[in-house]
Amino acid sequence: MQAFILVGVIIASLALVAHGLSRPGGYLALPFQLGGLQLLWIAPQFASLMTDPAVPQEGLDRLALMIVLCSLAALAGWRQGVHLKGGHVQLKMPPDRALWFPAAVLTAIAVLLDAYFQIAKADAIQAGVEGYGIMSILWFLASIRTVPLALSLYLILRRRTMMTISLFTVNALNVGAVAFLLIRRTEIIDFSMVVLFFLFVVRRITIPRAALLVGALGFVLVVYSISALRMAADRHELATGERVGLLNIEVLSTVDFKEEFNNSREAALDLRNAAYLIDYSYQLDIYGWGGASWNRFIWQYVPATFVGRNFKESLVIDNVERQYDGIFGRTGFQWHGGTTSTGYGFSYQEFALLGCLFYWPIGFLMGRLWLRSLRGDIWAQLLYAPTIGLALVAYTHHPMAFYLQFPLIWLAVTAIRVACSRHLRLTVPPAATRQRSSPFRGPQTEGWRLR
Repeated sequence: MQAFILVGVIIASLALVAHGLSRPGGYLALPFQLGGLQLLWIAPQFASLMTDPAVPQEGLDRLALMIVLCSLAALAGWRQGVHLKGGHVQLKMPPDRALWFPAAVLTAIAVLLDAYFQIAKADAIQAGVEGYGIMSILWFLASIRTVPLALSLYLILRRRTMMTISLFTVNALNVGAVAFLLIRRTEIIDFSMVVLFFLFVVRRITIPRAALLVGALGFVLVVYSISALRMAADRHELATGERVGLLNIEVLSTVDFKEEFNNSREAALDLRNAAYLIDYSYQLDIYGWGGASWNRFIWQYVPATFVGRNFKESLVIDNVERQYDGIFGRTGFQWHGGTTSTGYGFSYQEFALLGCLFYWPIGFLMGRLWLRSLRGDIWAQLLYAPTIGLALVAYTHHPMAFYLQFPLIWLAVTAIRVACSRHLRLTVPPAATRQRSSPFRGPQTEGWRLR
């Protein structure tokens, strides 16, 4: 069954990728992104686990089912989201100048949050303490950085002025530093997707397929070699006192990408964790029934710095997290630090096979935002572009990453809209907004016009 499902996943992923590449801007749609994730990250690791007799086979069987079910749930949600009725719609849009002030304010907030995070991190290291409380809060709040990046890019593509150039430069440097200096995968995706998305929706500029292929393969090598790249950057910083990141030739030259790719693929630590967690939950019939999701909410939104650690811990359902200790005690399996149980393991641990339903709302919301983005809705565009990475993290880490962080991005976009509320003017997208049969394309427009 495992081999059959793997072949099916590969074929379906190839179809999603091919379909996306055949449509203008289709590589920005969630189905294409999901197909690429399964083809380049999930399938190689799952194939490696199939050859390892130590991996519990029943856990691996159910992991294969979860891969299929979670993908189908997201695709079903996406399809329904992009096929909602509502042909010729009217939107309230602001003139570009009305967006300058909220863009500047949000840019300043994002830069300050990232700066405060680095200060808190340096203070914690100097004092020899963890300092994770305030650092976690700052890092979570700083995730809004992609919203001003998206807005500033929208503005500069609409009209180049000293203001728009300055805003985009500051945001590009801020997000780029986090993505490429700290070598963080999610932020690299965010930066890349925001740029590619707004080039398409504002200017209808698409990237050649050959360039997309090269970029995708390069990013895959970065993902599989992420630990080695970070260690190489850290060694360079210790030796020279200068922080260099992913784009430095000295860092890249010290990493054997072929060896790192093979080692990471064969180890398949994240999917291995998922297989053991799924097997443990199935064999002992132990599920979280929302407990792990609740814990994620508490950890993210209840700051122990302000309410006290004891109070925060009293809200946590601790027996859910004991499953990890149970796996080690029962099988001797060692959970590696810095790895995840993937969205498949997390979802199965929560609700068994029904955990796949975590992904239907994600697909529906992304599909709805994609539909409105192509109709020229700037608010949908500002929501869609920064959350593409979150939708993928829902698979590589856990779906609560999307549900917990999306409200923060929504609040940032809503704040921009409120700040522009006095300047909103009725707009009418062009008449060519009829829904196409393809879930990738949705309505095809050439922008929007003021009325």
